[in-house]
Parts: sequence; structure tokens; C-alpha cells
Amino acid sequence: MEEISSLTLLLQSVNENEGIPDKKVWKLDNSRVFSSKFLFSEIIKGETPFPSYSFIWQSNEDRNHLFIHCPLASSLWSRMLLEFGVYWVWPKDCQNVLLHASGINSKKEWKKRLWNVAVIATFWSIWIDRNKRIFDDAKEDLNSIWEKVKYLVALWVYDTRFFKDLSFSDLCKD
Repeated sequence: MEEISSLTLLLQSVNENEGIPDKKVWKLDNSRVFSSKFLFSEIIKGETPFPSYSFIWQSNEDRNHLFIHCPLASSLWSRMLLEFGVYWVWPKDCQNVLLHASGINSKKEWKKRLWNVAVIATFWSIWIDRNKRIFDDAKEDLNSIWEKVKYLVALWVYDTRFFKDLSFSDLCKD
């Protein structure tokens, strides 16, 4: 970890264009505007902007490691399965997670909808945490990230026809 910090400090001291401060900029797409559509197209293609060792610093990051197999992601998915009472062998790759996300076995339509949103919120939260670790050198604990997943789910389903009878605070609860 010290070697990485030393390298980061060394790289920050290098400035190719004198007089212009260097910035951490990540060009997301040609329009430079982030969209979830773009993110998921990159996930499905199997590309992340550059390889890194952001979560456990032991394995080169690819989409499947980042979103499914790293310890943080694996713990989040386990919590989600437990929360929904789903007993499921987790798919080995992101594409199958997205393909099978709508396949949970529930007679309740609202539970299926909530599950689909929770899958996307979990992917999104992992992505946000990954970027914080890389670009801001900051990380959050698992409980904080899980609370954000639940908050996003509540925010995204609030005032939809399946959940219109619930208050926002009810949705934010477990």
C-alpha cells in the first residue's frame, strides 16, 4: 500500500504542461456526459476505462471481478439475497446477472420490480465506490454502501404504481 501511495505522489508531481495544473479526468464518452446506459453498455462489453486494483489490490480489475467477485461486491450481493430471502447461485458474470435479474421466483409483482431495481442500485453503488477509491482515495465501509443501495432503491421506486401507497420513509426502511 505504501508503494502505491508513493507512486501516486510521484505521478501527481509530474506536470506535462507547465502552468496548467494536472487533473484526474476520465472521459466517459464523446459527449463527456455520464449515463447509466453508457455504463451498462461498457459492463456488457466487458470494458472498464483502465485496469486498476481498487478494491483488494490483489487482482486486476475486470467487470466480473469488480461487480461480482471482489470481496466488497460479493458481500453486497450476499446481503441483497438475504434481504430478499432469495436462495440463488450467483451467476459468474455480469451479463448473466443482468439477464437473470428478472427471473427471481416470486408471485408478487412488486417484489420482482424491487429486485430488478436493487440489482441496478447495487451495480451503481459498486461503481460509485470504485471511483471514490480511485479518484478521491476514499472508501466507505460495507454498511454505508449497503445503506446507499437501499436508499437508491427507495428513491428510484418511489411514486411508481407498485409502490404508490407507501411513503418515501417506509421505502427507506429495511
